[in-house]
Amino acid sequence: MINNTYFAGLEQRTAVYPANLGMQVVEFGVPTGASNTTKIVLCSSKLYALRYLIERFGVIDWQIVIQSYPDSTVYIEMQIGEDILEGLSKRN
Repeated sequence: MINNTYFAGLEQRTAVYPANLGMQVVEFGVPTGASNTTKIVLCSSKLYALRYLIERFGVIDWQIVIQSYPDSTVYIEMQIGEDILEGLSKRN
């Protein structure tokens, strides 16, 4: 999970939701630049996990990238944008 916003600690706050759904959040990465839109990168062939994550978060206009990274240590990478704040406020 990568926090690409100006809100410190947002990745930790966001990680609580998928963890409560039984998904493992195993890494927190270095920001890649500020963004308004959340981006999900599918690094493996875990399409059902991607679908589950999309359904649970109620994804409407996030960017979804499917790109194979054979050496990746994660199945799905979430690059959090500011749009995730609205979804989190509905769950709290």
